[in-house]
Amino acid sequence: EAPEVLVAHSIYFHLLADHGWIGLALFLIVLYLTWKNLSEVIAITEGKEEFVRQNMLARMLQISQIAYMTGGAFLSLSYFDLPWHMIAIALLMRYQLSNRSLVRNGVLRRRID
Repeated sequence: EAPEVLVAHSIYFHLLADHGWIGLALFLIVLYLTWKNLSEVIAITEGKEEFVRQNMLARMLQISQIAYMTGGAFLSLSYFDLPWHMIAIALLMRYQLSNRSLVRNGVLRRRID
């Protein structure tokens, strides 16, 4: 006889069951900070023609995050790797924009020269 398998069918309940309240809180904090990071990228790139692509990518990543969080309420995708790729892309975009602004403002000019 096969063993009975129980599935949470929610990323939130799955993480709560696997890692407890602290793990769920850390997961939600990561999602919140990613959202905040993307909002800052959108604010920095708003209305600047040279950053149209970064602005659109940040907006699409926010929409993807909404889709993941909404769909995740009904699916067991806690350990799906795509959201972590989106988080990495958001961090890299913010890093890229901060480096460009530092170079433009002359802060890193000594390193470049």
